Amino acid sequence: MQHGEKTGAVQLEDESIVLVEWGGEPERLVLSIDLGEPPEERRLEVYQLLLCYNLLWRESGGLKTALGGPDGGAMLLYEWSGEQATLMEMQTVLANFNHVAGMWRSYIVSGAGIEEVFPSLGSQLSDRV
Repeated sequence: MQHGEKTGAVQLEDESIVLVEWGGEPERLVLSIDLGEPPEERRLEVYQLLLCYNLLWRESGGLKTALGGPDGGAMLLYEWSGEQATLMEMQTVLANFNHVAGMWRSYIVSGAGIEEVFPSLGSQLSDRV
């Protein structure tokens, strides 16, 4: 499904929708996916983890988290500069991206503990700080 000349969306097998935008300078594809909105009582906890996760850009392969506006839900983003990429590489990138998004959704929506969803995240953060 295509939205515009430089934007589009891909619906995956699990019905998740990944927004795809062509970014220039440097040329890349920017993938984004909605992670959901945290319950009011967990907002501060979730927002703190979203910010901390950005510190782990090396460990996450460049994945970033953000908010979709002041009252928006959490988002996962990835800038992919797959020059001369094959269809198989794109499928792998989308599958991996969606897998991480699923882990985030479990954490945000279900209220699962950090260690349940991201077993090594705590140690990675303490190693970096």
